[in-house]
Amino acid sequence: MKRLLWIMLLLTSCTTYGQPSRATIDQWHEIHAEQQRIAQKTLEMFPDTWQEFLSLYGWDSRKEPHQMPFYNRSLNDAEYLYHCSSLIDYDLFLQKVFSLAAEASWDADHVSQFQHVVRSILQSWTECLPHLNRYSEQEALNFWKFVLASPAMENMIPLREEYEQLAKQTNYRHSHLIIKAFAENEVQFAH
Repeated sequence: MKRLLWIMLLLTSCTTYGQPSRATIDQWHEIHAEQQRIAQKTLEMFPDTWQEFLSLYGWDSRKEPHQMPFYNRSLNDAEYLYHCSSLIDYDLFLQKVFSLAAEASWDADHVSQFQHVVRSILQSWTECLPHLNRYSEQEALNFWKFVLASPAMENMIPLREEYEQLAKQTNYRHSHLIIKAFAENEVQFAH
């Protein structure tokens, strides 16, 4: 009988061992809800226009001090928004980021950091296609000019070729715009 009680105690302890308490589960739910709230607020607060982006994260040599209020935070804020995109409406996230990129023009520092985030998003090409197809030809051309811009254009050739190949594989309607954007950037950045 004693042996049976020990076996039952052992089996009971094995089934509850490693299972979180209700309080722990509730705390995790609270943390996840707070993360979603902060992610949503970050999306709402992130600039809606390129001019707004520049006034927060830019550099203006005509003003003193030259850097805008969040100049040193541009990469952190853009990457944070990117990393918490799974907690928010992904369509709204892509719409905001791609709309900014369609208005953007390349510059060093803060702009190139935002450009890096846009390129990271484009790694999930198939998820991006429906959003990219919504743009007019001119908006899409501006988008690709921003994505493929760099003063060292020879370094951009592999990226351009990668996007061209993806565009051809998916019958993406803007494949010719990738080529055109790269050519216009070559002229712009020619030394």
